[in-house]
Amino acid sequence: MASQGCNLILHSRDLKHTEKVLSEVQDMGVSARAVAADLNDLTAVERMLGEIDAMGVQVDIVLNNAGLQIAYRTDYLTTPPSDYEISFRVNTIAPAMIIPNSVAQLLERSF
Repeated sequence: MASQGCNLILHSRDLKHTEKVLSEVQDMGVSARAVAADLNDLTAVERMLGEIDAMGVQVDIVLNNAGLQIAYRTDYLTTPPSDYEISFRVNTIAPAMIIPNSVAQLLERSF
């Protein structure tokens, strides 16, 4: 996306994970910032969205490629419910929080 001239907000669980990519895309001449939040922690997701809103930048595209699958187990009868809870928060609830936050901005600009 940076090679196409898109400015970026990069996300990871820890800012250390985006340092290299952040530097690489900034070297391409685009504006890029990084935010951190564990998508399993919905309070952290709310904080991250507040950080993004405080940047005052226009968000036009949301590319959500975060996700996980519950642990591969050989005996599904022993899979703890917490595996499903974590998977649901990361794969469903966090995106359900992120998307409306961005779509509201898009609708305000009357695309």
